Amino acid sequence: MDTGYYSQNQGYYSSQPKNQGYPQQSYPMYPPGAPGSQNMMRNPQGPPEDYLMFAIFTTVCCCLPLGIVAIIKSLDVRNRFMAGDLAGAHEAAQSSKRWSIAAIVVGIIFNILVPIIVLVVYYTVLRSAIPYY
Repeated sequence: MDTGYYSQNQGYYSSQPKNQGYPQQSYPMYPPGAPGSQNMMRNPQGPPEDYLMFAIFTTVCCCLPLGIVAIIKSLDVRNRFMAGDLAGAHEAAQSSKRWSIAAIVVGIIFNILVPIIVLVVYYTVLRSAIPYY
């Protein structure tokens, strides 16, 4: 009795043998013309290092303005790679790395110099406020 519903015992697909009459085909990872298809053929090892975690670390720990620029450059690496611009992706990766290193250097200098300046100013003001007898 056919109720119109699919059941496992007498299903619509159970009477057909599997993989007979149809050749097995392998399909590419991306359809032709898709944005990822060209760059996967040109660069099989994958995108260049984007230094995103390094940029996030420098943004949080060292220098916020320079770290934000580094994050933007590191995200640009992925965008350029997906567009097929491999040279531009490598350039953006190196730029992201340079901005992250600059953020670390500025952060270290700032964290060393500011306490020294504060202490010098504090003791200078404190000494001038104490009268000499």
